[in-house]
Amino acid sequence: MSDSMAILTVKAERPFRVEITRRSAECGKLRRISEALGSDHDRLAQLEFAAFVSRAAGDAKAAERWYAAFSSGLKHHIAVEEELLFPVFEKRVGLSPSTGPTAVLRREHEEILRLLGEILRTIGNPAKLPDEARAAFYEVLEKHHLREEEILYPALDYALSPGESDALVAKIQEFGT
Repeated sequence: MSDSMAILTVKAERPFRVEITRRSAECGKLRRISEALGSDHDRLAQLEFAAFVSRAAGDAKAAERWYAAFSSGLKHHIAVEEELLFPVFEKRVGLSPSTGPTAVLRREHEEILRLLGEILRTIGNPAKLPDEARAAFYEVLEKHHLREEEILYPALDYALSPGESDALVAKIQEFGT
Protein backbone atom coordinates (compact mmCIF):
# COMPACT_ATOMS: atom_id res chain seq x y z
CA MET A 1 0.00 0.00 0.00
CA SER A 2 1.48 3.39 -0.87
CA ASP A 3 1.93 6.16 1.66
CA SER A 4 1.03 9.76 0.98
CA MET A 5 3.88 12.22 1.34
CA ALA A 6 4.23 15.96 1.55
CA ILE A 7 7.62 17.49 0.92
CA LEU A 8 8.17 20.80 2.62
CA THR A 9 11.07 23.11 1.85
CA VAL A 10 12.38 25.88 4.06
CA LYS A 11 14.41 28.70 2.56
CA ALA A 12 17.74 28.85 4.34
CA GLU A 13 21.37 29.44 3.50
CA ARG A 14 21.48 25.79 2.55
CA PRO A 15 18.42 24.01 1.21
CA PHE A 16 16.54 22.13 3.88
CA ARG A 17 13.82 19.62 3.23
CA VAL A 18 11.40 17.91 5.58
CA GLU A 19 9.45 14.91 4.42
CA ILE A 20 6.26 14.11 6.24
CA THR A 21 4.90 10.70 5.42
CA ARG A 22 1.50 9.40 6.38
CA ARG A 23 2.21 5.85 7.39
CA SER A 24 -0.20 3.13 6.53
CA ALA A 25 -0.20 -0.53 7.36
CA GLU A 26 0.07 -3.21 4.76
CA CYS A 27 -3.27 -4.63 3.76
CA GLY A 28 -4.32 -7.05 6.48
CA LYS A 29 -1.59 -5.96 8.93
CA LEU A 30 -2.93 -4.76 12.26
CA ARG A 31 -1.51 -1.50 13.60
CA ARG A 32 -0.09 -1.03 17.10
CA ILE A 33 -0.29 2.01 19.39
CA SER A 34 3.52 2.22 19.77
CA GLU A 35 4.05 2.57 16.05
CA ALA A 36 1.21 5.02 15.42
CA LEU A 37 1.98 7.47 18.21
CA GLY A 38 5.76 7.01 18.11
CA SER A 39 5.63 7.97 14.42
CA ASP A 40 3.64 11.05 15.32
CA HIS A 41 6.34 12.09 17.82
CA ASP A 42 8.86 11.88 14.97
CA ARG A 43 6.63 13.88 12.61
CA LEU A 44 6.15 16.60 15.20
CA ALA A 45 9.89 16.78 15.91
CA GLN A 46 10.50 17.47 12.21
CA LEU A 47 8.07 20.40 12.26
CA GLU A 48 9.65 21.90 15.37
CA PHE A 49 13.12 21.50 13.88
CA ALA A 50 12.04 23.22 10.65
CA ALA A 51 10.78 26.19 12.68
CA PHE A 52 14.13 26.71 14.35
CA VAL A 53 16.06 26.18 11.12
CA SER A 54 13.93 28.97 9.59
CA ARG A 55 14.52 31.20 12.60
CA ALA A 56 18.29 30.60 12.43
CA ALA A 57 18.17 31.49 8.72
CA GLY A 58 16.49 34.80 9.58
CA ASP A 59 13.07 33.90 8.18
CA ALA A 60 10.82 34.83 11.08
CA LYS A 61 7.59 34.38 9.10
CA ALA A 62 8.49 30.84 8.06
CA ALA A 63 9.56 30.09 11.64
CA GLU A 64 6.13 31.25 12.85
CA ARG A 65 4.34 29.13 10.25
CA TRP A 66 6.37 26.00 11.02
CA TYR A 67 5.97 26.47 14.76
CA ALA A 68 2.24 27.08 14.41
CA ALA A 69 1.98 23.79 12.49
CA PHE A 70 4.01 22.07 15.21
CA SER A 71 1.88 23.63 17.95
CA SER A 72 -1.35 22.60 16.27
CA GLY A 73 -0.08 19.07 15.72
CA LEU A 74 1.16 18.71 19.28
CA LYS A 75 -2.14 19.97 20.71
CA HIS A 76 -3.96 17.41 18.54
CA HIS A 77 -1.59 14.66 19.70
CA ILE A 78 -2.18 15.56 23.36
CA ALA A 79 -5.95 15.62 22.83
CA VAL A 80 -5.78 12.15 21.24
CA GLU A 81 -3.90 10.84 24.24
CA GLU A 82 -6.11 12.45 26.86
CA GLU A 83 -9.46 11.76 25.19
CA LEU A 84 -8.82 8.36 23.59
CA LEU A 85 -5.70 6.66 24.86
CA PHE A 86 -5.62 7.43 28.57
CA PRO A 87 -9.25 6.41 29.21
CA VAL A 88 -8.67 3.06 27.48
CA PHE A 89 -5.50 2.47 29.51
CA GLU A 90 -7.14 3.50 32.78
CA LYS A 91 -10.14 1.26 32.18
CA ARG A 92 -7.99 -1.71 31.14
CA VAL A 93 -5.68 -1.52 34.16
CA GLY A 94 -8.28 -0.25 36.65
CA LEU A 95 -6.82 3.17 37.44
CA SER A 96 -8.47 6.46 38.22
CA PRO A 97 -7.58 9.43 35.97
CA SER A 98 -6.22 11.19 39.06
CA THR A 99 -3.69 8.47 39.95
CA GLY A 100 -0.94 6.50 38.30
CA PRO A 101 1.04 7.15 35.15
CA THR A 102 -1.72 8.94 33.25
CA ALA A 103 -2.04 11.52 36.03
CA VAL A 104 1.70 12.23 35.69
CA LEU A 105 1.39 12.45 31.90
CA ARG A 106 -1.56 14.87 32.17
CA ARG A 107 0.45 17.17 34.46
CA GLU A 108 3.33 17.05 32.00
CA HIS A 109 0.92 17.91 29.18
CA GLU A 110 -0.06 21.07 31.09
CA GLU A 111 3.58 22.14 31.38
CA ILE A 112 4.30 21.23 27.75
CA LEU A 113 1.34 23.35 26.59
CA ARG A 114 2.41 26.28 28.77
CA LEU A 115 5.94 26.25 27.34
CA LEU A 116 4.63 25.66 23.82
CA GLY A 117 2.57 28.86 24.08
CA GLU A 118 5.55 30.81 25.40
CA ILE A 119 7.71 29.72 22.46
CA LEU A 120 4.91 30.33 19.95
CA ARG A 121 4.65 33.95 21.18
CA THR A 122 8.38 34.59 20.68
CA ILE A 123 9.60 32.48 17.77
CA GLY A 124 8.63 34.98 15.07
CA ASN A 125 10.21 37.94 16.85
CA PRO A 126 13.94 38.19 16.08
CA ALA A 127 14.38 40.46 19.11
CA LYS A 128 13.17 37.73 21.49
CA LEU A 129 15.12 34.61 22.35
CA PRO A 130 13.00 31.52 22.96
CA ASP A 131 16.10 29.49 23.87
CA GLU A 132 15.42 29.26 27.61
CA ALA A 133 11.80 28.23 27.08
CA ARG A 134 12.87 25.75 24.40
CA ALA A 135 15.42 24.17 26.74
CA ALA A 136 12.77 23.84 29.47
CA PHE A 137 10.31 22.50 26.89
CA TYR A 138 12.73 19.79 25.80
CA GLU A 139 13.62 18.87 29.36
CA VAL A 140 9.96 18.05 30.02
CA LEU A 141 9.23 16.64 26.55
CA GLU A 142 12.13 14.16 26.45
CA LYS A 143 11.18 12.59 29.80
CA HIS A 144 7.54 12.64 28.76
CA HIS A 145 8.20 10.86 25.47
CA LEU A 146 10.28 8.23 27.26
CA ARG A 147 7.38 7.52 29.63
CA GLU A 148 5.02 7.19 26.70
CA GLU A 149 7.26 5.26 24.31
CA GLU A 150 8.87 2.98 26.90
CA ILE A 151 5.92 2.44 29.28
CA LEU A 152 2.45 3.60 28.21
CA TYR A 153 2.39 2.68 24.53
CA PRO A 154 3.97 -0.78 25.01
CA ALA A 155 1.63 -1.42 27.98
CA LEU A 156 -1.33 -0.70 25.71
CA ASP A 157 0.12 -2.87 22.97
CA TYR A 158 0.33 -5.67 25.52
CA ALA A 159 -3.05 -5.05 27.19
CA LEU A 160 -5.07 -4.77 23.99
CA SER A 161 -5.60 -7.54 21.50
CA PRO A 162 -4.18 -6.81 18.02
CA GLY A 163 -7.73 -6.13 16.79
CA GLU A 164 -8.47 -3.74 19.66
CA SER A 165 -5.20 -1.93 19.06
CA ASP A 166 -5.92 -1.61 15.34
CA ALA A 167 -9.42 -0.27 16.08
CA LEU A 168 -7.95 2.31 18.49
CA VAL A 169 -5.40 3.39 15.87
CA ALA A 170 -8.29 3.88 13.42
CA LYS A 171 -10.05 6.10 16.00
CA ILE A 172 -6.82 8.05 16.49
CA GLN A 173 -6.53 8.63 12.74
CA GLU A 174 -10.13 9.86 12.55
CA PHE A 175 -9.92 12.00 15.70
CA GLY A 176 -10.85 15.61 15.13
CA THR A 177 -11.70 15.23 11.46
